[in-house]
Amino acid sequence: MSGRFRLGSVLVRPAPLRLTNALDVVVESSGSLLVADFSNRVFRLSGDRLTLVAGNGRPGRSGDGGRAVAASVGFPVEVAVHPRGGFGIVHDERWIRHVDQAGTIRTVSEFQQPTALAYDAAGNLFVSELLGGVKRVDATTGAVTSYTGFSQPHGLSATPDGTVYVADTFNNRVQRISSSGAITTVAAGLDQPNDVALGPDGNVYATDYGTGGILRIGPTGAVTRIADASGPSSVAVGADGTVYFTERDRGAVRRLGR
Repeated sequence: MSGRFRLGSVLVRPAPLRLTNALDVVVESSGSLLVADFSNRVFRLSGDRLTLVAGNGRPGRSGDGGRAVAASVGFPVEVAVHPRGGFGIVHDERWIRHVDQAGTIRTVSEFQQPTALAYDAAGNLFVSELLGGVKRVDATTGAVTSYTGFSQPHGLSATPDGTVYVADTFNNRVQRISSSGAITTVAAGLDQPNDVALGPDGNVYATDYGTGGILRIGPTGAVTRIADASGPSSVAVGADGTVYFTERDRGAVRRLGR
């Protein structure tokens, strides 16, 4: 009776898994999607199959050292694939957690209202904070480097060499932090961009919350609106160039083209 259990004399089937409000989406190297959901859970979506990978549905933080699916992972707003396996989670506007390849969860660190995270190829951690900063945590030494001047940044994406793209939300632009720490503007004149992703074609993709647009930003800074969305909250791009995004108050992950 796999997938079922008996309660008294009544046979009960577990409720099917479903997305209630997809807050963030990211593409794994396998092509599967990781989805942070408002239901205090993180799911993996492979084709049309949805599986639970973190969160027991209850708010708060619990379960360090144990199975991620049995842990409390309250309000997970962002997920990011770790280059050495597993993934990171931002939740409760406070915690960074890591789930390893075996499915064990641990707390990495505490930040002041973190909104997003990203890793480079070396495993260095980048975190944006609502107060306006972006921090880099060295994977080897734990040393923290701070970058300031952003206004409530809500999205990050890192290249393998440590270049980071930032959705500088209330400065209405997308910024780039080079591996040497120089900050430059990639695109300006946007309207509350709240997530950013890199495509294999070298373009940058962003959600423009204020206008309800999914944007493609070319190498010269040219901005093209490629889709309309209802309160877009996150964007991700697969290795084949497929663009995925989520929307406010909707359970689905949407896909463009291909």
